Amino acid sequence: MYRDHRDLPSFPSRRSSDLSYVQNIRITVVTKYDITCNELLSTLEKLNNDPEIRYAIPLFYLKGSTTWIEIFDEVLAAPKEGDEENFEKIIKKNNLKIIKKTKYNTYQLRVKDFNTGFETLDIANWLYERKETEYSHPNFRMLINGNP
Repeated sequence: MYRDHRDLPSFPSRRSSDLSYVQNIRITVVTKYDITCNELLSTLEKLNNDPEIRYAIPLFYLKGSTTWIEIFDEVLAAPKEGDEENFEKIIKKNNLKIIKKTKYNTYQLRVKDFNTGFETLDIANWLYERKETEYSHPNFRMLINGNP
């Protein structure tokens, strides 16, 4: 589907068809032309401020490739051994919500204030650089030839 990004704010706030039975709908918007970074950020912010949209994210791909990376509003991270308490304090103070903690000590974290989709990358990098963190990366899905 091709849709001019400048039309996005004109979507009606209430959809005419009832989709209340659907839990997740994924829509990819592809512009007919290149847009600037500022235009992309502005469009993502408008979409993420719509109360009916859980989140809108950029898709990353290599030009001419059929591989896409879809980054979610989540970060996967683990504290260094013995630093779990400090790690959890940092999480609670900084725009993150613990979704779950696995038996392998990996935390699945949700980014609370999500405006453009790039916050996930920033937070994953910020966590990775902290001394309390063993590893941190965005939760993502790779689509190869359009298949997850």
